[in-house]
Amino acid sequence: MRNLFALAAAAVVAACGNVDRYEEGVYKYDPTYCYQSLGKVQCYKEPNHRDQYRLVNYYGPHPSRYDAPEEGPVGLTSKAPPPINFWVKDPEPVPRPLAKGDISDRPWLASDYQPPETQHASPAALNAFLRQAEDHLVKSITEDQRKRDVSAQLDASLDQDVEDAKGAKAAKTTTRRIAQKPSQRTVVDDVVFDAIPPSAADGN
Repeated sequence: MRNLFALAAAAVVAACGNVDRYEEGVYKYDPTYCYQSLGKVQCYKEPNHRDQYRLVNYYGPHPSRYDAPEEGPVGLTSKAPPPINFWVKDPEPVPRPLAKGDISDRPWLASDYQPPETQHASPAALNAFLRQAEDHLVKSITEDQRKRDVSAQLDASLDQDVEDAKGAKAAKTTTRRIAQKPSQRTVVDDVVFDAIPPSAADGN
C-alpha cells in the first residue's frame, strides 16, 4: 500500500510540476527532440544539451528533466601551439628522365664518360648571323614601304575619281542651263561655256 501511495503521489507531483503547458500536452508521447542543424532538422531520442539553443520542437518530457553531461576536468582546454619565427619549405622537384635500369639515358654514370668540349662561337659565324638579320630587317622595311605606296596611290586615284564625278556633274548642269536659256556660246576643247550677261545671271 505504501508503494502504491508513493507512486500516486509522484504522478500527481509530476502532473502539477510541468515546465509549461506544452509539456503537459506532449509529456506522454515518445521522447523526440529536434534541433536545427546547418543542412536540415535532426531529431534524437534524448536531448542534445550541446545544441539546446537550436531546439526546434520536442515530444515527451522537457529537455531540462534530463541530466546534462558533466563537463571535462577544470583546466583542460585547447591551447594554440607557441608561435615560431621560421618556416620550412621542401625543395622544388627537379624533372629527370625516367630511369630505365641502364646507363643509356645517363651516360655520365659510365666509367669511360668524358664531358663534351665547350664550343666557342667563331667571328665568321657571328658576322653571317648579323648579315642575315640585317637582310631580313631591310626586306621587311621595304615591303612595308611598298604597301604604304600602294595605299597612297589607291587613295589618290579615289580622290581623282571623286573630282571627275563632280566635274561631270557641273558640266551637265551647265549644258542644261544653256538648253533652257540660249545665249552666246563658246566651245573650248568640247566644253560649252555660256556667256550670259550679268543681268540674266542675276535672274532679271
